[in-house]
Amino acid sequence: MPSRKDKSTRKGKSARKDKGARTRSGNDNQQVEDVLHMESNHSDDDEVQVIQRKRVRGPTFMPKVWTVSDEERISVSFNEYGQPIDKKTTSTLTHFMGSLARSGKYCPLHKPWPKVGSAKKKILLDVLNDKFDLPMGCDDWILKSFGKKVRNWRARVKKDYYDPSLRYREQINSRPKRVHKVQWKKLVKNWNKENSKIVSEKNKANRSKKKMVQVTGKKSYAIKREEVKESLGGREPTRREFFRACFSTDGIAKNEEAASAIDRMEELSSQLPEGATDEPGPQDVYSKVMGKDNNGIADLYGLGVRASDVWGVVPSRAARSRDKLMYKSRCDQLSCELAQLKARDSQRQGLSENASSGTNVVNEPQPLRVGAEVYIKSIFNSSEIVAKGRIKSLDPNEIVGGEELGPNWCEVNVQVPIKRDEHLVRRYGLFVTIHDAIGATVAWPCPFVSVVREDDA
Repeated sequence: MPSRKDKSTRKGKSARKDKGARTRSGNDNQQVEDVLHMESNHSDDDEVQVIQRKRVRGPTFMPKVWTVSDEERISVSFNEYGQPIDKKTTSTLTHFMGSLARSGKYCPLHKPWPKVGSAKKKILLDVLNDKFDLPMGCDDWILKSFGKKVRNWRARVKKDYYDPSLRYREQINSRPKRVHKVQWKKLVKNWNKENSKIVSEKNKANRSKKKMVQVTGKKSYAIKREEVKESLGGREPTRREFFRACFSTDGIAKNEEAASAIDRMEELSSQLPEGATDEPGPQDVYSKVMGKDNNGIADLYGLGVRASDVWGVVPSRAARSRDKLMYKSRCDQLSCELAQLKARDSQRQGLSENASSGTNVVNEPQPLRVGAEVYIKSIFNSSEIVAKGRIKSLDPNEIVGGEELGPNWCEVNVQVPIKRDEHLVRRYGLFVTIHDAIGATVAWPCPFVSVVREDDA
């Protein structure tokens, strides 16, 4: 019969073996955390410890999205407010964005999002456009979403790994593996400042004031709105109806505050005149119960959109900026098409006059070719040169800024800006003017690009 000493020896070997198993690294694309459950079984007055493993999901890296080619880009549908609304593809997009936000490479964790440089943000937009087929006008939502994801990740890291009671060296040694060393040091230094502690306590107090709990889970307001709209036969829900859908299940709310608000809205709704539609506005039923529109619970339109943007009282700066870009882009497109027609007519007229007079054209424009040094001209004034550059491609199928060049367009590398504030004909990412595109390639209509002659160089 084995002695107690033999049993304890075997027990010690088993524990060391399990410890060694726990230290083995997992697959790079799926890290698995080991959760140990200790169960005590008593037999013959000897305590036997049974160690069980439980596999849990590790960090999200979205490896399948990284393998998507240009031809297989994932198409995502957006609504009129620039928010994604397709449940499946939106989930893929947001999870992929989350993996980028947590990487530290694309989104520095120690920097407030407004202070992250435009170059870093442009890289993020380029990465997304490489993997997803995104419409124009969605950059505003994407960048705001990145800002929110970085902020949430920073809060989670602080909650799980930062202990203000520890000494500085111990705090530094508590760094999570997924956070860069330099970024972690800067975070700890900032969190240790008295001013940061005061702001943190103030934010905690503000969060504690939020009493109502929604029942939509991770589903965005934009997606939920589409579902409610479909259930209403395609009709846009009133804010009262949408609040009820987001904060109750089959009419049952999670807490008294939400239930009380729903009851009050139903009471006011029953008092509306016959045929009244309760259109969204500062005097609708929802506003009377919840108060003024703000960035908290009172909007119900999701990230990047306020209720006032919808009913048109005071458009937000983001909405005005988005609309201005979209209208400007359309105007530029129409102006470019008109200028192209004028350039062709002028060229035909010149050739016709030269042919009828029998004169030879000495300064006939040289044909465009890849690698040629060129002048880039304004589409509003073909005699005005806005930059010098070099042609990279004349292939109509070439992708520039997520869009095919198309016939009679060329890809030009902007090298020497002359009129820095000239707007690009096709803007993409954070490239809006010639100045923004220095060193990068842009799409430009061929009639407004001319080869630099040797006597001009």
